[in-house]
Order: sequence, then structure tokens, then C-alpha cells
Amino acid sequence: MKKLLLLLSVVTLTAMSCKTTQQQKQQDLAAIIESMRNSIPGIDITMMNNRVKVMLTEAVYFKVGSAEMNPNALDELDAMARILNKYSRTVIDLNGYTDNTGTKQINEKLSFDRAVSVKKYLQQQNVRGDRMHTFGYADNNPVATNDTQEGRALNRRVEFIIYYR
Repeated sequence: MKKLLLLLSVVTLTAMSCKTTQQQKQQDLAAIIESMRNSIPGIDITMMNNRVKVMLTEAVYFKVGSAEMNPNALDELDAMARILNKYSRTVIDLNGYTDNTGTKQINEKLSFDRAVSVKKYLQQQNVRGDRMHTFGYADNNPVATNDTQEGRALNRRVEFIIYYR
């Protein structure tokens, strides 16, 4: 009987701890969103299934055929780095994209290189590299039409997906 009570106590405490941990993660994600909205004007943030999807402003987009970051993007990336460093237990997926010009093979490499470029910059701002994963999605998932120059510019981007494991 004592063993059963002990087992029930352990199970109950574990369940409560998991719930508390999950609640803390949700609170932290909400705080991350608030920090980003207060620090980075024009940022586009979406909460999706315990993950925060972030698209920075047009200043962070890339030139055609280039993985080199726009110097105008550095202030926004610095603000992102400060927030990511504050919530150091989060994981960040960096998803690179291109417009639909160029071949699929070129766009796959270019989109990945864009994500790597952002990762390297964030590492220079002391965001640990082991927290960041880079992906290249080429011209998949456009956020604007590829029929105009303006639309293609919006599709040359890196999105951040922030979450806890």
C-alpha cells in the first residue's frame, strides 16, 4: 500500500511538473512575442502550435542571386539576437527562401545559404549555433506573387521559427 501511495505521489508530481513546465514555455513564448513587437517595428509574428513564426521587415530581404545580408538588416538582427539570448533555452529554425527566378538547383542552394548567412551573423552576436537549424526551401511557400519585382523581393527572405523542445 505504501508503495502504491508513493507511486501515485510521484506520478502526480511529475504530471504537475510537466504542466508547469509547459505553462512556463507558453509564458516565455508570449514574452518573446511582446519583446519582439516592442523592439522591432514592422515585424510579422504568428503563433502556430507552440511555435513562434517571425518574418522581419523588408530590410532583411536579400538581393537577387545573393546570400549577402542587407546592411540595413543588422539593427533588426541585433534586436533579434538580444531577445534570443535572453531566452537561451529556445530552438530556432532559420528557413531560407528565394523568388522563382533561377533554376530549382540554384534556388535550393541559395535559400540554404541565406539561412546560413543569418545564422553566422547571429552567432557573432553570441546566439549559440547549436540552438539554430538552417533549412533552404527555394521558391516554395511564397509570401507574395512572383509576377512582380516587389513580390519577388518579398519572397527572398529568411523566416525564424522559435520554439522549445
